[in-house]
Amino acid sequence: MTTDATDRTDPEGMGRTSTFRPLRGLPACWVILGAVWIGLCSGLLAGPIWSYDPPIPPWTDIEGRPQFRAMGPIVESVSDSASNRFWAIRPFVSRRVNPSESVGGQEFLWPVGSTRDLRGESHWRVLTALGTDFDPTNPEGRYRTWIFPFFYWGRSAESNGYAAFFPIGGEIREFLGRDKIDFALFPIWGHSTIGEAETTSLFWPIYSRTTGDGMDRFRIFPIYGRSTREDEWEKRFILWPFWTDVHYYRPGTRGGGFVLIPIYGHIKTENQESWFVIPPFIRHSRSSSLVQGYCPWPFIQYSSGDVDKFYFWPVAGYRSYDKGETSGFVLWPIGGWRNHPLKNEEDSRWWVLPLLYYNAVTPREPPSAPARQRRFTLWPLATYARDGHDKDFRTLDLWPFHIAPVERNWSPIWTIYSHKLKGDAVEDELLWGLFRHDRARGRYRHVSVFPLVSWTQSPQNQQFKEWSILRGLIARREVDGKVSYRFLYTFDTGDDK
Repeated sequence: MTTDATDRTDPEGMGRTSTFRPLRGLPACWVILGAVWIGLCSGLLAGPIWSYDPPIPPWTDIEGRPQFRAMGPIVESVSDSASNRFWAIRPFVSRRVNPSESVGGQEFLWPVGSTRDLRGESHWRVLTALGTDFDPTNPEGRYRTWIFPFFYWGRSAESNGYAAFFPIGGEIREFLGRDKIDFALFPIWGHSTIGEAETTSLFWPIYSRTTGDGMDRFRIFPIYGRSTREDEWEKRFILWPFWTDVHYYRPGTRGGGFVLIPIYGHIKTENQESWFVIPPFIRHSRSSSLVQGYCPWPFIQYSSGDVDKFYFWPVAGYRSYDKGETSGFVLWPIGGWRNHPLKNEEDSRWWVLPLLYYNAVTPREPPSAPARQRRFTLWPLATYARDGHDKDFRTLDLWPFHIAPVERNWSPIWTIYSHKLKGDAVEDELLWGLFRHDRARGRYRHVSVFPLVSWTQSPQNQQFKEWSILRGLIARREVDGKVSYRFLYTFDTGDDK
């Protein structure tokens, strides 16, 4: 018998009835090459050339999604039943769409350019140029376009348009934490606002004056400066940084002091007292909940109370907060660790830059519970990750940190071997499909070494079995007890039992 080419149980396309006829007058080599080409390209799995996992169990990928790949790691397209889609032509472009979370975006030769759609907002970036449209459905809505450091234009939340060309002049809204910035021939003149506070500067940073919202600040840098906030504090400097003094007026922190660099300083308030010798190198501070100091900074740093800390920088150091967070380093910045308490879990990580990185998320209850998530990178050789019972191992891994754009656009290119475990499904792949092993216990199994040999078994799907040598030079298929053979890529014979 022969099997129709549309048989959904046929992962290799071996049941396709051949209509190939040798053409008279063509050299034998062209005939052979044509047959080899048909054998290479007629199946659903053709090693690194191309592969397709259709939406028919068991031929979906390990995530249960239909997937198409071609040219090794270069071309990929994958989607799921929730309409989440991803495609890429690596490393040039990739696109992702996640309708359920209103998230999507594209990346172009990352990190050169990217776009991002996030809950009704549209963002884009190309090198140092970036833009945001806060409501793409409203042509009169808020947006911004910035090309650092020269061009800025857009429309603010109050529907006021703005534009600026740095350093010539113009107006910028919602920039550097300020509501509005006006400037002309920067640094000659500038004016900015934050809420009700307004700041005017001339020959920045030399002259500056701020008023409003309880603030009164004046500066002729570095000769003299004074800053006050109503009922809170007054600060001054003379010949900065040599002399600074401060007075606090808020109940609970009343007091004040001075620092004369590099000789001496003393500050005393209702809740803390500090002494400085050869500031900023030697300091000792004391309050009801914390004692800390430098001796000398930055080499020796210590504290006790709310924060327990001792640094012998850059050799070694340790810091512990009363809320349970701890961190430390050895030969800064090479070695370090940090334990950060979450709501019901503990986030622990340590690293030896740039070679080793480890991260684990562990439940607090019950005691000694295994980690819920774990990730270990031996750069640049391999990365192992586990999330629950799902596991992922790959080699090589040339990027030392886990960053989503790198995972989407670059990691598949340098991953020469991967092993994935999800539920009862296992997937092994070497050299982008040159060797492939897929298995789900009791449902299917597939092994192939492209283009030499492949073997497939699916007890769940009509008792399907198949093996093939050289992509159909010799092949055998058994479907629900019915057997067919294939020879020389084109001739099929069957034996019905």
